[in-house]
Amino acid sequence: EASRFVSDLDGDLIELVKGNAEELPFEENSLQGISCVYLFHELPRPIRENVLKEFFRVLEPGGTLVLADSIQVDDSPDFIQIMENFHKSFHEPFYSDYIKEDINSRIRATGFNNIECNSFFMTKVWSAVK
Repeated sequence: EASRFVSDLDGDLIELVKGNAEELPFEENSLQGISCVYLFHELPRPIRENVLKEFFRVLEPGGTLVLADSIQVDDSPDFIQIMENFHKSFHEPFYSDYIKEDINSRIRATGFNNIECNSFFMTKVWSAVK
């Protein structure tokens, strides 16, 4: 559906590529930016680490990474009970681990710099530069 929608747009050609985030079909240092929306809480911790490494591999030096996902425990103490029960109600097996992981440290350990992080109600957004 997305391919059909973007093919009708005027301007530069947009190509949607379906693939495994651990093995992106792009050359090393070939992309200027990557956005990733609500994927990380769906992945087990070792896979989140692999995906960040893959993002780093395909971004060119100076390229920007933007991640958006659920808030985490440290972001909003008022929502801890909701977050801790979310995985039970919505069958999210990796969510409990995600809400406790220090994603900032993981991004930094991967090699990214200029890491910024902001929370907006129930969404947390990170940006970083290779």
